[in-house]
Amino acid sequence: MQASLAIATGNPWSVLPVTHRAMPGNRRPGAGGVRYGPGCNAGSPPRYGKVPLPHTGRLNFEGSTDLVRDVLALAREHLDMEVAFVSEWTEGRQVFRALQGAADSFGLVQDAALPLDGSYCIRVMSGAIANYVKDASVDEAVKDLEATRMARIGAYIGVPLVLSDNRQYGMLCCLRHSPDPSLGDRDVKFMTMIARLIAEDLDRRHARAAERGAQVDRVTRAVAGEGLEVVLQPIVDLASRDPVGFEALSRFHAEPRRGPDLWFAEAHALGLGVELELAAVRRALAELVHLPASTYLSVNVSPETAATDDLLAALATGDAADRVVIEMTEHDQIADYERLNRTLMPYRLRGTRIAVDDAGAGFSSLSHILHVAPEIIKLDVGWTRGIETDLARRSLMAALAGFAAEVGAIVVAEGVETEAEARALLDLGIAYGQGFHFSPPRRREDLLGISPALPTGRR
Repeated sequence: MQASLAIATGNPWSVLPVTHRAMPGNRRPGAGGVRYGPGCNAGSPPRYGKVPLPHTGRLNFEGSTDLVRDVLALAREHLDMEVAFVSEWTEGRQVFRALQGAADSFGLVQDAALPLDGSYCIRVMSGAIANYVKDASVDEAVKDLEATRMARIGAYIGVPLVLSDNRQYGMLCCLRHSPDPSLGDRDVKFMTMIARLIAEDLDRRHARAAERGAQVDRVTRAVAGEGLEVVLQPIVDLASRDPVGFEALSRFHAEPRRGPDLWFAEAHALGLGVELELAAVRRALAELVHLPASTYLSVNVSPETAATDDLLAALATGDAADRVVIEMTEHDQIADYERLNRTLMPYRLRGTRIAVDDAGAGFSSLSHILHVAPEIIKLDVGWTRGIETDLARRSLMAALAGFAAEVGAIVVAEGVETEAEARALLDLGIAYGQGFHFSPPRRREDLLGISPALPTGRR
């Protein structure tokens, strides 16, 4: 038996065909076929109106799971009906959100809306008829309805879909063209059980939609600047201990209280990562004018953000592009270095330098450094920790310092927390460091009274 399953997906008008077998022992399916649906009392043909699935705010069957498909097929086949459907009640209409079976023979169309007035469903909920109609042609309550005549409804059964907060979403119903004298209370109990499964699925989907809506809302507010603050951490000359630059770091003073990495990860998962990064960069660039002219400002961006015209425009608003360093995290694997270097070229032509952040962590490798050819190599904290006593790590660090000197790059060691680490790094040829030993990230107002010297390096 070929059944037509129409369930809303990302495209609200899509129809997914599904083939299933008739269950053993099923009674003979009814026959018939006209083009007008139940609920129509406005003449022939009924006026269907497509109701697009909303993105947020109302329960819907967007991305419907196999559960809905399977339970509708189960209800239709177990009761020997020709079509099973879920309708949503909204603004005096019933919208057919999920259809399974020969929907076209009753004139039912995916996501079409028909007036509730004149429908079987509204009569069930008002108590005018029972939850089932065995023979619509002789039932005094429905035999003269336009829906009965136009759709040639022979038998009907329907139960409400009630959500966990006691709101009625709509109805779960089954129809056939021929009468069914066997319909009874046990069938209503069965349908009620099926309706409960669908309602629970709707509740879960609603919870996910509500959570996503909350996530989008808080990230959007952060993009607008609400709760977003930029703090600065000095990058110092390990010999003189003078600051030579400042890394701009984001802080979020909003719920939920959590680290910036989680804020940016959530934003990227929602498709808002670039927007949030740009908001942080713009906030950071506003600090540049207040910093000593001999220092640079380092901002963190992903390769995706670096490829946007918006970032290029943000750096073009001032005349100090050569005082900006773009730090790209190495936690993102680069699939196309040639494309990345084309992306970075306009920045370099303006004097902006490129730094590879967290070198040695994630997907980082010497190959990555060779492909990007950064002006600044920032060593991950893991390389710095305990450098004064780890002979193997000291050898690797010395080799990297030599490599950087050969290609004209600057090496900055991150995560310096002790004087012993700072001295060991300097002895190994690492000229610059950053970490809590020198200063934690602070507001710019707390970093006054500095007189640094800008380090030299390949531009």
